[in-house]
Amino acid sequence: LSGARQIGLTPNAVSFSAAVSACEKGRRWEEALWLLREADAAEVPVSLVMVSAAISACEKAVQWERALLLLASAQDASLSPDLIAYNATVSACCKGQQWREAFHLFGEARQRGLAPNVISYGTLISSLETGSDWPRALSLLSEVREAGLQLNLIAYGACLEVCERGLQWARALHMLTDMRR
Repeated sequence: LSGARQIGLTPNAVSFSAAVSACEKGRRWEEALWLLREADAAEVPVSLVMVSAAISACEKAVQWERALLLLASAQDASLSPDLIAYNATVSACCKGQQWREAFHLFGEARQRGLAPNVISYGTLISSLETGSDWPRALSLLSEVREAGLQLNLIAYGACLEVCERGLQWARALHMLTDMRR
């Protein structure tokens, strides 16, 4: 963007969005946050797309605290975070082993009228893989079915792993039978 300024072009919302998205893909969370500050300083409206991309950059770098701050700042700016922003923040919390915060955000998204999708459920179930909270994993799996969603094999595998750690072999066998249907 500094190159654009040098030749007399003024960065706009589109160019800032593209730059933040590039930072997301490159896992450059610090630069993504810097770009948000630059956009604000240049009086370019910061969009939800920009914030979501920055949250995702933080998620990829396991910067869960920063992801939480970005989500809160989006809410403070009346940007009405969507499911993409919530899912990225939940994932950041899960990667940072902040399960309580992740489940809180999952509930908050629902309270705001956002219907969880396969990514929402899969992220939470996968985060439980390191522990033995099989009741919670099975409860999430039940919600997935009730919502008419289809989990991927990774999420099912994580759920099976949680059951294994919790010594719930009968439940794991039942789940395998259900997966075949």
